[in-house]
Amino acid sequence: MVDSKKVQVISNGLRENISSNKIIYYNGITLDEGVKSNESIDNKAKALVSRDSSDREKARSLYRWVGSNVSYDDEKADAIMENTSSFESGAIPTFRDKKGICFDYACLYTAMCNAVGLKNRIIVGDAYNGSEFVSHAWNQVYLEDEGKWINVDPTFYISGNYFDSLNFEETHKTKSIAGEF
Repeated sequence: MVDSKKVQVISNGLRENISSNKIIYYNGITLDEGVKSNESIDNKAKALVSRDSSDREKARSLYRWVGSNVSYDDEKADAIMENTSSFESGAIPTFRDKKGICFDYACLYTAMCNAVGLKNRIIVGDAYNGSEFVSHAWNQVYLEDEGKWINVDPTFYISGNYFDSLNFEETHKTKSIAGEF
């Protein structure tokens, strides 16, 4: 931390602003702003899990929906790297526009988990993108009926199984828990 100063860190598409009062901004918003939900998100999440009985089934239904309905926004990722424009981030614009970057996927997954009562976290670290490890955000969800946390990466959904995968740690390196909800 730097006293009385604001420091901007840009790393592979995830921009954080760190200030001396320990509030961290991801892509221009706080984590609480990022995971903020609305009635449409809450209703969609509840409808998706309405027939699921276990926490695992609920978490998987939300993972599948976010992973298959949100597209990766390469233009936004490039703009963040170049710091050339302002943009919206978080669950609400991601749900509305059906596109985002890893932070947005993680925020939307968190908002949906919150709507259906699943305890969850946003994790920041590095993930392997096929050629190198890059800064990334993903989720963990607590399966109360199994008594354990599992890793979930809805951003990587399209490229394979990233829901409680046995080899998750081979492609993801946790740096910290950004938030727990």
